[in-house]
Amino acid sequence: METKYLIPLLAAILGAILGQLLSHLFTHQREKKKLEKEVYQNLVAPYLNDVIFYINSETIIRAQHDLEERIDIEQVIKNINQNIKYGNSKLFLALFDYQDSRTYFDGSGMHKDSGILAFLYWYLDFVIYEGIKGVGYENMDTFEFIALIRRTQIKCGIWYLMCRQLNFEESKNKLAILFAQLPNPLANYTVADVSKMIKNDVKLTELTILFKDEYKNIKLEDISYNLF
Repeated sequence: METKYLIPLLAAILGAILGQLLSHLFTHQREKKKLEKEVYQNLVAPYLNDVIFYINSETIIRAQHDLEERIDIEQVIKNINQNIKYGNSKLFLALFDYQDSRTYFDGSGMHKDSGILAFLYWYLDFVIYEGIKGVGYENMDTFEFIALIRRTQIKCGIWYLMCRQLNFEESKNKLAILFAQLPNPLANYTVADVSKMIKNDVKLTELTILFKDEYKNIKLEDISYNLF
């Protein structure tokens, strides 16, 4: 075949191949964005506010008396379970562990209570890394939203670790004391730090607390109003 015919033919073939590749890429991107939006609408938007409100409202002083509205967190988790197909493998495992914590009798209630906190922690982890992709990152409000989720997740993770050493009410009350007295007592911790501690089953006996201008290591047993 003469060169003058070969070059246009090759260009046409390459153009057709490129067109198919671009069409496939655009279709994939559309399907990905559609799935991200479905995940947000079905597994995040209906439940995230309740999860954040539960963690932050239950860890205030006199929560039993001063809260006019309280979240039935076990019902929230049951509702999340109805849409668990939108979750990832880590969230599936967290739900399994939560359900396992309810399967066997536990007279102390500590396993059941810590199971709630562990599930909420990994739910918020899923939200940060998978669940809010559908809302985009184009404005400052979104970054503040993510920061709120991270702070709440860290508090939930520390609460879980404390709960395994103390009991549910005592660990909640100690967190309430810290947050009533200090603006950001857990500033020393990141999500990565807390996730590693949970995965390694760390026996938490003390916390590194940010006071006004310095960090101090405080034993869990010493957290009380007398600390301030």
